[in-house]
Amino acid sequence: MHSLKTLALALVTSLLATVPALAQSQPAPVTAAQAREFNALVDEAHRLVEPFILIHNRPTLALDEARVRRGLALFDQALTIYNGNWATWMMKGKAHQALGETRAAFESFRRAYELAPSEPMTANEMTIEAMRLGELDFAFQATTAALRRAPDSLELRCRLALLLILQGRLDEGRAEAQRALEIAPGDEIALNLIEIADDIRAGRRSQPSTLAELEAG
Repeated sequence: MHSLKTLALALVTSLLATVPALAQSQPAPVTAAQAREFNALVDEAHRLVEPFILIHNRPTLALDEARVRRGLALFDQALTIYNGNWATWMMKGKAHQALGETRAAFESFRRAYELAPSEPMTANEMTIEAMRLGELDFAFQATTAALRRAPDSLELRCRLALLLILQGRLDEGRAEAQRALEIAPGDEIALNLIEIADDIRAGRRSQPSTLAELEAG
């Protein structure tokens, strides 16, 4: 998983490096002045939303909805200049996520994934929101595709285990969680997934079909 510092750096520095590869999504290449405006907008947007977004279990401040929405407006303004920067879509998705706007978060993460499918974090975030929406088949296909690119990703391996559990494939989900423990012995998420699978099989927990049901239970 990328750190918050790495993601922030990607936001404000990756545009000029990625324009040649991604400019086909724009009617015309951006100018140097537009790139500076883009970076200034996303830098300010990031400053506004950063304290309230969850990244790798980092504690967050109590939500300031008005401030996050100001940040979202700046992200949108930046994306009218250049819509091919995956990190901007990621941070927009995290802002929607902080607001509890699952569908909007999913759509932003999906755009980030389309732009940067080799970045494990894009698949991670997209599939989390897909599971909250109950779109398990989509999430399963995206996760397995991402794992082919990054087979040693702890987050993706746990994501697959969770998906299998939500699909009722408890033995397979447990096995994937065990594989995650081979990558990171003692990982709390993998251990928790094994416990969930065992509880469902033993009847101590009902079978969830979406991440929202699992989180509520």
